[in-house]
Amino acid sequence: IQIFVTTMWGPTVTLNTRPSATVGSLYDEIQSRSGLAASEVRLIYGGKALEKDRMLYEYGISGNETLDSVMRLLGGHTTIGIAETYNFG
Repeated sequence: IQIFVTTMWGPTVTLNTRPSATVGSLYDEIQSRSGLAASEVRLIYGGKALEKDRMLYEYGISGNETLDSVMRLLGGHTTIGIAETYNFG
């Protein structure tokens, strides 16, 4: 099946795969084509982030589907860290 992945860094990428492929295999292919580490990218389908250990068919992805790739946003305090710092008790 063909899967299309929109990217923030350039054109849409076309991937040829199978419905039983894992989402992780898509991350690997995107990493090899873009040079971005898989840990820096998140794939979105139908408004939901895709988990690497699940298969495409588990999300209803059967071909000619478009996934969105977005950069992961990291940082910030945890709630516990904020509570300890400011003593919201």
